[in-house]
Amino acid sequence: MKKQWTTIVAIILMVIVSFFAISNMENVPVNFMFKTVTWPLIMVILGSLLLGALIAVLISTGSMYRNRKQIKQSERKVVDIQAKSKEDLDQNRKEMQQMMESQLRDKNEKIAALEEEIRQLKGTAKM
Repeated sequence: MKKQWTTIVAIILMVIVSFFAISNMENVPVNFMFKTVTWPLIMVILGSLLLGALIAVLISTGSMYRNRKQIKQSERKVVDIQAKSKEDLDQNRKEMQQMMESQLRDKNEKIAALEEEIRQLKGTAKM
């Protein structure tokens, strides 16, 4: 359905351009600084239109290239930051794990010492 609408719009535009071309067939002088030529007005208008479109495409291509380059640089920065963040998280996790294991050993040693003290107290209480 979309292609049909595109075709219809293209046909309408061609009809409009054809009427425009027929109504602008007069010859006009065009001065190129070093030479003056006479062309039909429609050729001058269409030539100007095409030249303007070409300039617009060239300008937009340059800015599009810069935008793509900037996007790639930004994506690289994001990847680098994510990698650094992951490294930092891994390092923090290792440090926390070591600290927790150390605290666990200390608590286990304290529990063992208290259990030994309880055994000794029970042994002296029986006597």
